[in-house]
Amino acid sequence: MSVWTLGQLPAPEAFTGRVRLDDVGFLDTAGAWYLLRLRAAGVVLEGLSPAHAQLVAA
Repeated sequence: MSVWTLGQLPAPEAFTGRVRLDDVGFLDTAGAWYLLRLRAAGVVLEGLSPAHAQLVAA
């Protein structure tokens, strides 16, 4: 899935299980906020680069 804006994403509660993020090349503040919401909803985030992982560190 290629997404460019938060408005194109489903609600975090719509996801279950795991989300693979290996192909994420750019992560802004809004994207990091969305990933934090996914994690709070119980989704496991996999494949984040070390730099991106720092943005969503709790």
